[in-house]
Amino acid sequence: MNRDGVKPVGGATGHPQAASATNEEYEDEAEIGVRMPVIKRSVSTGLSADVVFDYVANFESIVEWDPGVTACRKLTDGPVRVGSAYELDLRYGGTQLQMTYEVIELDAPRLVVLRGEGGRSAAVDRIAFTAEEGGGTRVDYDAEIEMKGLFRLAQPFLGGLFARVGDGARDGLQRRLAEMEGASR
Repeated sequence: MNRDGVKPVGGATGHPQAASATNEEYEDEAEIGVRMPVIKRSVSTGLSADVVFDYVANFESIVEWDPGVTACRKLTDGPVRVGSAYELDLRYGGTQLQMTYEVIELDAPRLVVLRGEGGRSAAVDRIAFTAEEGGGTRVDYDAEIEMKGLFRLAQPFLGGLFARVGDGARDGLQRRLAEMEGASR
């Protein structure tokens, strides 16, 4: 664990395949490895996997639950499918950024994977939906972020920022799903 309280990915070598810990051990932590930061967060809701998947996989909804996203526009027509694209306006601290995300894998109602590209970073967001015993759904959101150009030099120092980003998105999604659950009763 570094001085920011962040565990490196992959143990002492920093290589992702060298990690001996399970995903559960890293849950709700921002991890900084040699190659890229990884944010892993989970939320649970009483809503069905179908309902949660339909809401989250339509990435336009991100503006309703991720406080770092100020706007989101769907760039493609029709239902969410592989190839659906979204343009996001982001704000982290005082910095305004723009990223374009594309759905690269879709397995309704279990999984959506999106790849994002921006001027400073690229990301792969993997969102899994698991039906829980007794009803409800667990949402596991993993985001791998790779800084570009000179911003790569800052990557080892961004653990605190990525932890705050992950916490804000997790808390926002938990709140929004609770609102949806309350409205469905």
